[in-house]
Amino acid sequence: MLIGWGAPSEKPVPLEQFVQNYAGTQTPIAVSRTDSERLAAAFAAVRAGQEPKDSRKLQRDVNRVVLVIPVPCTGAQETR
Repeated sequence: MLIGWGAPSEKPVPLEQFVQNYAGTQTPIAVSRTDSERLAAAFAAVRAGQEPKDSRKLQRDVNRVVLVIPVPCTGAQETR
């Protein structure tokens, strides 16, 4: 089961700082391949000192908070 949750930040990370410190060089993982490729192209533009297309949407996308909690399932029932 995968549950996603997001909330706006009171102090968002600037796009350039996000790309420099967190984006890495691998294609980002997103909901679809198209979105992953869009993010990768936008991050490459920022690295090249260019303004990416739809930078406002990109700024919102990189400032989402996501929490993923893996839950191991062994198939066995707990006994009390």
